[in-house]
This record gives sequence, structure tokens and C-alpha cells, in this order.
Amino acid sequence: MKYLKLFEGFYIKDFINELKEISEMYLAYLLDDNNIEVSTYEYQFIDDCVVIEVYSVDDKNIKWNKIKDHLIPFVEILNKKYKLVPENTELNDDQIVLVWDDNTETSPFTIEELKSHPIKEASGISIYVKYNNEI
Repeated sequence: MKYLKLFEGFYIKDFINELKEISEMYLAYLLDDNNIEVSTYEYQFIDDCVVIEVYSVDDKNIKWNKIKDHLIPFVEILNKKYKLVPENTELNDDQIVLVWDDNTETSPFTIEELKSHPIKEASGISIYVKYNNEI
């Protein structure tokens, strides 16, 4: 059992690094030009889950029109390759993205809602990825 836990720890770290690399590759333009960063880490409140956060470095809201053309295709790519899940069980299964503002208020969205909702500004998004359920 000791070796199984050790192996699982390596797998989680590799998966976190994989998601970080994918995020940095697909969001390179945003990361270079808009004072935005990406963070990936194991989420403690959902078993086998990693969070990807894309956020404003200075916690200020960014105009949604400036970032949506990069963020929405990124979420769609992740959704095709991995199992994305809501942040908590109170949300619908397809509400897989949390958009937050500079007051740390969060709103859950489906991919379709991200495309059509009149979001004006956001300081970041969170995406929850199950690491034992690659599609």
C-alpha cells in the first residue's frame, strides 16, 4: 500500500504539470499580453480533482471581450479531452466553469452560457478536472 500511495502521488503531480503545460500553451497570448497567470493544483474538496485557475495578477477585473475568444476554446478543448466537473454538488453537471470578479463573487456557467451570457468583466475563472477520468 505504501508504494501504491507513492505511485499515486507521482501521477497526480504529472497530471498537474500536464494541465499547466496545456494551459500555458493554449493561453500563451493572454499570459503574454494581459497581466494574466495560470495556476494548477490538487483540489482538496473533490476526490481526484485538479483545479485550473486563470486569473488577473492584480485581482482587477478584465473586460470579458478581451479574453473570451481565448478562454472559451480553451475550456472546449479541455472538455473534449478530460472529465470536467462542477465545483460542488449543488450545481448542475454541466456548470463546469466558475467565473469570478474582483470581489471574489463566483458564478457557475456551462460552456454554452459562457458563449452567450453578457458577461462584462471577470478577474478569473476556475475549471475542475477529474484526473482519473480522461475521456
